[in-house]
Amino acid sequence: MQAIEDQQFNRYRRKIKPISLFFVIFAVLILLNACIGYSSSPFYDKFTECSLYDVNEECQALRHRVSALYAFEAVGSMFLVTHGLLGMILVEHTRHMGLITCMNIYTKVALIFYTICAVLRISMYFKVMQLLEPLEVDKQQDFGGFLAVYALNDTVANIITIILLLTYSCCFLSSFYLICVTSNLKKFTRENEAKKK
Repeated sequence: MQAIEDQQFNRYRRKIKPISLFFVIFAVLILLNACIGYSSSPFYDKFTECSLYDVNEECQALRHRVSALYAFEAVGSMFLVTHGLLGMILVEHTRHMGLITCMNIYTKVALIFYTICAVLRISMYFKVMQLLEPLEVDKQQDFGGFLAVYALNDTVANIITIILLLTYSCCFLSSFYLICVTSNLKKFTRENEAKKK
């Protein structure tokens, strides 16, 4: 009986661990991207009339919006890394009912938070594009500039943006899957505790 129970818990561990690792790695990449983007392109696009040493009112407004855009990415990535680390802790303590409940609730809250961050990031992107339009010199932003403004080639920028959007989609789907897994784990753990009494 104990061997079957251990097998079941191991199955749940194998389901939670890859998702948690994915969250941690993806969160680090998002944070790195936000830091690189902000430090190398404080005006979002390097083909602008704006300069750090001579900032007019339009460039100042653009810089504030770009800061907010990267801040949404940074905050979202910190929330995501916490999500992944909580999952890794749960992998080590799969039978702990408090951790299972915490992970289940955190995942539900995180899903709402990720959606809000995505909506805010998208709306901020459109505001940045609106402010950027009169300040651009040579290059107009296209689809690739949404998540890969730093890429010199438009084709590469489009490919990077598509890959990142697919990865974000996987993150959302993984969160839904994690809610199901933790709900089932919670039910299984309760049934096991009831049997032992």
